[in-house]
Amino acid sequence: MYLQIDEDSFREVFNKYYDRIYSGFLKKTQSHEIAQDLTQQTFIKFWNYRDSYNADLSTEIQLFRKGKLIFIDWLRKESKERQ
Repeated sequence: MYLQIDEDSFREVFNKYYDRIYSGFLKKTQSHEIAQDLTQQTFIKFWNYRDSYNADLSTEIQLFRKGKLIFIDWLRKESKERQ
């Protein structure tokens, strides 16, 4: 069964978790600009994949997993650029 996320639900999720997501990225990157970008990417991906979320898992878990994947992708990109 899939979780239904419409615009109103997304707005609620965004308002509830934006600060936590941003703070986590800021702590890890030490950059406001990068933290804002990664936070934005997390919510964009969360919206783009809204039809595929599992109703058995909480929205919070699925959102933070998405953020973790965004961060890992960013780390890989940074590593490649440094080489």
